[in-house]
Amino acid sequence: MPLVQVVILYFGRLRELIGTSSEKIDFDSSISYTQQTILDHIVQYHPILKSFLNTNSFRLAVNQQYLLETDLVRFSEQSEIALLPPFGGDELYKKVIAPSCGAVSSFIGITRDNFEGRRVSRLSYEAYEPMALQELNRLCDDARRQFANIEHIAICHRLGDVSISDISVAIYVSGPHRRDVLDAVSFLIEQLKSNVPIWKKEFYEDYEDNSNNNMSTSSYSWKENK
Repeated sequence: MPLVQVVILYFGRLRELIGTSSEKIDFDSSISYTQQTILDHIVQYHPILKSFLNTNSFRLAVNQQYLLETDLVRFSEQSEIALLPPFGGDELYKKVIAPSCGAVSSFIGITRDNFEGRRVSRLSYEAYEPMALQELNRLCDDARRQFANIEHIAICHRLGDVSISDISVAIYVSGPHRRDVLDAVSFLIEQLKSNVPIWKKEFYEDYEDNSNNNMSTSSYSWKENK
């Protein structure tokens, strides 16, 4: 059994449970692993994770790509696994609350299962990451200049595959009063969609085109991130 040491990264509550942000665990390089068998293997080393993983939502990434339940992966010495708690919701909310703030406003974008009559199976996002981060920082600066009474801003956008009803983008803004906070969230999401270099690939379920009896299988379409 050829073993390789794979780096495991832990974040948020998972990091607190394990007591470390990273470690190396042996995996068999000769077999293919699924999301579930990877988790089962990690739980063998850390039984404390079992109940947490069964009762909390999280994402698993391999080599900085989200892993789907049906994906198969083999590991090498350069492989990396990340256990990621959900972003949005409580995670971003906690970053913006402050004693001086009386209002928190948010926008949560999720993947819907349809587009113009076609059934969507998932989205996949791609970005020019260095420029995207630069543009997000610029948007935050612009928002602060335009809306003087905001305190904190938190923005997170997923990359890679995003399943139906999963969060793709989350924006939270806090401040003393609601008006500027509400307006800032609207400004940020519109500017993000217009100026941040992120694109989405929309995957469709098999469908029948009744106009010419053609069948398209696993079809997709690249779109602007609107």
